Amino acid sequence: MNPFLKETAQKILESGRDLKEITVVLPNRRAGLFFTRYMGELIDEPVWMPEVITIEQLFYRLAGNTPADELSLIFELYELYRQIQTEPEDFDRFYFWGELILKDFNDLDQFLAPAKTVYTNLAEIKEFESDLSFLSEDQKELISQFWKAFERQNASEQERFLRFWQILAQLYEGFQARLRTAGLAYSGQLYRQVAENTDPISKPEKHVVFVGFNAFTLTEEKLIKHFVKEFGAEIFWDVDAYYLDDRLQEAGLFFRDYQKDPVLGKTFPEEIPAEISQKAAVIHTHAIPLKSNQANLVRYRDWETDRKSTRLNSSHSAKSRMPS
Repeated sequence: MNPFLKETAQKILESGRDLKEITVVLPNRRAGLFFTRYMGELIDEPVWMPEVITIEQLFYRLAGNTPADELSLIFELYELYRQIQTEPEDFDRFYFWGELILKDFNDLDQFLAPAKTVYTNLAEIKEFESDLSFLSEDQKELISQFWKAFERQNASEQERFLRFWQILAQLYEGFQARLRTAGLAYSGQLYRQVAENTDPISKPEKHVVFVGFNAFTLTEEKLIKHFVKEFGAEIFWDVDAYYLDDRLQEAGLFFRDYQKDPVLGKTFPEEIPAEISQKAAVIHTHAIPLKSNQANLVRYRDWETDRKSTRLNSSHSAKSRMPS
């Protein structure tokens, strides 16, 4: 059974399209490196390779901007925080919170969530959780297992903590405006910018092929569906009947939803491959105490496989040179 990326490269070669007129979009750079390698193995004459980019690069290209570095973003966030918060923390104490806030902002935008509604609800929840006076002692003890750190704080610290939650909605809105003025952006902001305004996107000069995706964020799903519907983009799914048809298989959860979608459903192959169930499972177990040792084991097994392959190829080559 060939790797999925190699099979996809073969199908693109057999499609008859001019490779230099194709843009292949993959989930990450690692997949792009393997795809390019497999494509090179299948080509036996000098040709122009297709353009290979990540979904991240596609979004940034359409947005006409790239994210600023994290430190600059946290500095901008801190300056705004100082203006909003009545008793702001020092920067060194804020930095950890700044990293978390940026990640939250990024996730909100990736999934097109209404930030004001989300943070208003969260602030109300935290305020509700902080007042346990109406609960019985048993109920308080149960809740305290989930929020021991907060209980240990004195009243002043608890109040500051709640004020922090209450300004998050304002902090989000102000941060968007501040970054636009400074010409800066973070990743999720650019994703939302593109996904919420797909109308100005012009037809790409090259045929676009999306390869190897599984679980889209909402912004990715919206953009890819736009490319499929408006520009005839293709999708190659790394899907197998083993986990698509069996509803107990979590790996097929998103595939089953996409297969029902009126746009994405048309991009699935008419016959779903069933290669996993036909292949005998070979399982090796290794007792490894540390995560670093796990990586070393994988690296060693890859090296051993390459060594055996090289030795086998050398043996074949030597036999072919022997006189008959």
